[in-house]
Amino acid sequence: GMNGMDPNMAPPQPTPRWQAALQALGAFMNFFGRISFLVDENTQAFHFFISAMLQLFDRAGCLYAELARFVLRLLGFKVEPPQPPKNPFEDQRGHQPPHGSSPQPLQGGFSTDGFTASAAG
Repeated sequence: GMNGMDPNMAPPQPTPRWQAALQALGAFMNFFGRISFLVDENTQAFHFFISAMLQLFDRAGCLYAELARFVLRLLGFKVEPPQPPKNPFEDQRGHQPPHGSSPQPLQGGFSTDGFTASAAG
């Protein structure tokens, strides 16, 4: 017959070593590709979870501040109006640094963007 089970035919040759090595390498890469995919997806899910928790705590803090301000006003204390949230990209003087550089040069005159190097003065 033609199904490969004919007893009159010689047994099939074993695969050469390089083919076996390539098959082993392919299985290895497949396995670690799946593992790295799982790690990546779980890292992303963990990041989203932590971000959601931090946002929840931030909102809870804002609500607590508003509630405390309201109760203190009810009790007759003078309460200052809430301050708008600060821009985290501004320094204390209210200046925004140019994109990609640090607000102040580091010691020695080198800034952290890697492009600006002035003489230390």
